[in-house]
Amino acid sequence: MPKSLPQAEAGVPAEASLASDVIAPSPAVAAAGVASNEQEDQTDSEQPHLAWRQGDYTVDTRDFVCLIVEDDQIQAVAKDVEGLVVVTQTCDIVNDGPGREDVVVCPLVKVDSDLLKAVEKGTTPTFAILEHSPTSDIIVDLSRMMSVKKSVLGRWSRVEGITSVDRREKFANDLERKYGRFAFPDEFVAALRKWRGRIIQKHEKDSDHGKIYRSIEQIRVVASPHWDAEEVEITLVFFVSKKPLIELSKIHAEIEEQIGKIQFSKPFLSADPPYMLGTLEQIPAFYIYYGQLIDVMFLSGIDD
Repeated sequence: MPKSLPQAEAGVPAEASLASDVIAPSPAVAAAGVASNEQEDQTDSEQPHLAWRQGDYTVDTRDFVCLIVEDDQIQAVAKDVEGLVVVTQTCDIVNDGPGREDVVVCPLVKVDSDLLKAVEKGTTPTFAILEHSPTSDIIVDLSRMMSVKKSVLGRWSRVEGITSVDRREKFANDLERKYGRFAFPDEFVAALRKWRGRIIQKHEKDSDHGKIYRSIEQIRVVASPHWDAEEVEITLVFFVSKKPLIELSKIHAEIEEQIGKIQFSKPFLSADPPYMLGTLEQIPAFYIYYGQLIDVMFLSGIDD
């Protein structure tokens, strides 16, 4: 069976962060954020939009504009929402100039407890949770977006939706998960359908299989030579925790058993070896750079 890769000798590279993306929280920020008009950010008083950051929101307006068909005519209507949250990257908010007059916002919506639990578990990429939401049952609907002029943004009262670096990164990852997922070919998706169901079923169980899948932090797939080739060799790459919940031998055994059940149709076939297993530090950069991330819960193309 494929072996775990040897431990990398190099340490984990230090992560760099942009100072413009990080705001030190004021003492008034407890659990719900604070309006930004009294922020200590050094911004031009004539350009109040410069204080805004990705994840900030306003409740000054409850109108979300969308297009509908009514009486066989396309019309713009305002839908009632709980507020608007900025999803534009911070660097694009503060960079002004021709073609940079707008930001993108998503609506804040109130959801029931069942949907909230699903979002908290990460089983839907449609919504995201702010660190400092108006209330615990109000979340961000990432499926709807509209553009707003920065001049309008600057007139609204800003509430800090996120103040910690970890949650800021999580919010950015939620956006990437929603809009950056790779559209895998239907034939590939169909081949993994049963295994996907097994992972979802076993993941949270207090069993060896549950520990196996909770020890796997990420799955990527490398197509060789490329996805559009007449014959495509598939290598599955499993990134495991540095401290797995179960022996690596059992993780190997489960992966090998399930790979053996995959029935690829043309043009796909398993590579030799069909998979790799290791920590982020152990997997060669080639497989990280060229590997497409598999979102097990929502493989593009699966119609539930």
